[in-house]
Amino acid sequence: MPIAKSTIWTDTWNVIFNLIKDNVADPLGRSKWIYSAFPEFRIESKDNYPIIVIPPLPGIEDQFTMEKGKFTFECPIEIYSSKAFEVDSLSNDVFKAFNIKRYITLRSGNGLMLTRLLGRTYDMFLRGGIKIHNSTLRFECQWIYTRGA
Repeated sequence: MPIAKSTIWTDTWNVIFNLIKDNVADPLGRSKWIYSAFPEFRIESKDNYPIIVIPPLPGIEDQFTMEKGKFTFECPIEIYSSKAFEVDSLSNDVFKAFNIKRYITLRSGNGLMLTRLLGRTYDMFLRGGIKIHNSTLRFECQWIYTRGA
């Protein structure tokens, strides 16, 4: 899927979404478990987890060369589960998907490059009486384009 400057935010989010959807399996086999924000529906059971959230991507445009520009994005991937081991396992799967597909999928065809993992955080909190474990992996991505093209 090519990325266009006029739709860069949506296109980049879709590339990241598809990367995770195609390479990280939902332990429960659901078709809908990756969201752009924490789901608004009421979660009353541990059975509604795990959930992956890919929030809107913050980014900045800069000059790369005389003829090329680049956007640099921070790409946070949030993982929520009622099981601590599942957060770790899914974090590993996301990290593996980003690293294995770094050049194979993303660099060929759409110009998006995954450059590095910036960090990982871990937290735990109660939501509706359910103990939730959360890990956020923050990746840096770059999209390089030819000016005027």
